[in-house]
Amino acid sequence: MKLMHGDELRLRYLGELHKAWSGVGHVIKIPDNYGEEVGIELKTSSGAPTQCTSHFVVDFIWKSTSFDRMQLALRKFAVDDSSVSGYIYHRLLGHDFDEVLFRCHLPKHFSAPNLPDLNRSQVYAVKHALQRPLSLIQGPPGTGKTVTSATIVYQLVKQSGSPVLVCAPSNTAVDQLTEKIHATGLKVVRVCAKSREAIVSSVSFLALHNQIRNMDCNTELQKLQQLKEETGELSSVDEKRYRMLKKAAEKELLDAADVICCTCVGAGDPRLSRLKFHSILIDESMQAT
Repeated sequence: MKLMHGDELRLRYLGELHKAWSGVGHVIKIPDNYGEEVGIELKTSSGAPTQCTSHFVVDFIWKSTSFDRMQLALRKFAVDDSSVSGYIYHRLLGHDFDEVLFRCHLPKHFSAPNLPDLNRSQVYAVKHALQRPLSLIQGPPGTGKTVTSATIVYQLVKQSGSPVLVCAPSNTAVDQLTEKIHATGLKVVRVCAKSREAIVSSVSFLALHNQIRNMDCNTELQKLQQLKEETGELSSVDEKRYRMLKKAAEKELLDAADVICCTCVGAGDPRLSRLKFHSILIDESMQAT
């Protein structure tokens, strides 16, 4: 079995030198060119037989979150008239539908700050996306699709003032686009699965959990976070308070964001369920299943 960062494992001790023990954690290190070690960060290490070096069993924990969210999305698309506009609903199902053209004020300059200037075909793609409810942009590698996508997001935010949801099937694609969009000066929040919070990337500083950690205004939350990291767990009272403060901080950051970036499956995260997006950009959409 090939392990990936963020996979959930159960570690069990079956030896005789210590009483039976079981703990759940996430993979934070996988075999590479420097060694064959696998690193697991346990949710709690209480009672772990740290002095034992053998008689351990590792079980892979299969999680149905991705499939559950995809199924829920399909069900919502089928029965909820407010999930998407009528135009998008019929176009996705291949029905005949009259073309729709928005009356909007197009910018004089289509390029976005701190991004390369666009060529003629890229400007046409941005213009097409701003004027229509649904656009499919295709291009071979090296034609600047990521820059074009970031520019579309920038212009959508400036045009409507509403937040834009940016998705892609893979975390790598999301991170690359997040980096480009952040360069334009927009307020970007990268939402990732909690199992991936320990993974370092080029946009880790934009991740929701790290932005919460760096908030200067909430010292109580920071103290509880530090206590949780040092002791491994909080008392029931402190844990309840910690979760309440964290939830409030998440809401504050998400409400203030110009752009929220996540994987396609991550768009089903409960933390985003109350938000309404008028514009969504899906990178590498043809690779989504």
